[in-house]
Amino acid sequence: MKRLIGLLGVFSLAVLSAFTPADAGGKESGGADTVHALGLSSKSSGNSERRDPEFVEDAYVVSMGDSYISGEGGRWRGNAYGTNNFDDRDAVPQDVDLQQTDRTRRGTTLKKIYGNTWMYKDSSGRNQPGCHRSDVAEVYGAKDTTIKNRHGASVVPVAVNLACSGATTSDMRTSFKGEETSQVGQLEGVASTGKKIRYVVLSIGGNDLNLSDVIKFCVAEYWLIHVGECEKRASDSVKQENLNALKSNLKSLLRKIDADLKFYELTPGFAKFIIQGYPRPFVTTALLGRADGRVQRIHKQGCPFTDLNFSELDALNLRINESLEGWTKESDFWPAGRKGIFMNLRFAFDSHEVCNKHTVISKGTATYDGVTTGEPNSFAKAQSRYEWVRYINHANATSEEGNSLMQESAHPNYEGQLVLQKCLKNVIGKFELSDAYKVYTCHHGDIT
Repeated sequence: MKRLIGLLGVFSLAVLSAFTPADAGGKESGGADTVHALGLSSKSSGNSERRDPEFVEDAYVVSMGDSYISGEGGRWRGNAYGTNNFDDRDAVPQDVDLQQTDRTRRGTTLKKIYGNTWMYKDSSGRNQPGCHRSDVAEVYGAKDTTIKNRHGASVVPVAVNLACSGATTSDMRTSFKGEETSQVGQLEGVASTGKKIRYVVLSIGGNDLNLSDVIKFCVAEYWLIHVGECEKRASDSVKQENLNALKSNLKSLLRKIDADLKFYELTPGFAKFIIQGYPRPFVTTALLGRADGRVQRIHKQGCPFTDLNFSELDALNLRINESLEGWTKESDFWPAGRKGIFMNLRFAFDSHEVCNKHTVISKGTATYDGVTTGEPNSFAKAQSRYEWVRYINHANATSEEGNSLMQESAHPNYEGQLVLQKCLKNVIGKFELSDAYKVYTCHHGDIT
């Protein structure tokens, strides 16, 4: 019955219009919990089957998956650790960091950044970190380009963010973090109301391999707790049996999404897949900015790892990206009749990772790159020497707020999100010109 109702919706006289983000510093949405905005604001667009030149039918770009595409970390405009100059990171981060880099202290509300996805209540009524879909999530970069709709007309796409921080491949098919419907179910809901989906952009796999636990044990090892566990956990996470399971789950997920798209598509194969890898959040040992003493590495740099751990984390990132890319090259990986490509993000933040010696921190003054109020209004503001990844936050893990702050650690911050937006925009531009499989590599937003 649900599908019958949805199918009838495809041929309705009015096609609901999804929430459309507004421009600001790259692209920001007018509210982050995009899935809840779908269908709430509508416009009459005439008969969806009209083909006269005046009719322009929308096309949608939908992001799905985990925290590396949900917009996690978009609250923070760089990192700050010190007091009155670029290089003093001696002070404990909290107050200076909040004052100088927290967008909620600079005229942007937490509601505007994360919408209703900052926290959710678990079964016991306790607040837990939510999906963290931010207003500067990667998918909004699609608004900077044009794509072909089903009738061949060039249109500015509508961006929809369904991704949820912490999601695994199986979580995408079930209710998760207080969401009423799974990500797959939400995608079907978008398609069933007549919205024509052109691209599904997917970031998934890191949580299947328990990468957050690896990082936790690496931090613990830095404090001489669980010595040796960082290397062991990193190695175990990418054991061949775990990678095989992830590959199988990912292929099954793609086929489920494909089946749902086919049911509502009026033009077979109209939607395309973009699977992306993971950017490298931490610097390599060779480019590590030095701090004097063990305590200073966390207070001055926000990266409590040993030199060996940096190498282990880099090797882990490489293995995951190589695996994802390799699978997408196999002929039976993609659902039959569905085009797909791989977006390599490993070097997207090159020289702007946490603790890279070439980066600087936010000024401990009332200004941010000379801007004292409001938000910078161009991507050029991100082309600076700031770190593009949120540092490891050692907030109070026993508090509800602290848990959400810690969840943002090691994720692209506001600047990093703008870079990812540009990566996606440029990849979509390439994919529009050719359906052929290809690996596109992003560096600072530029594509090769």
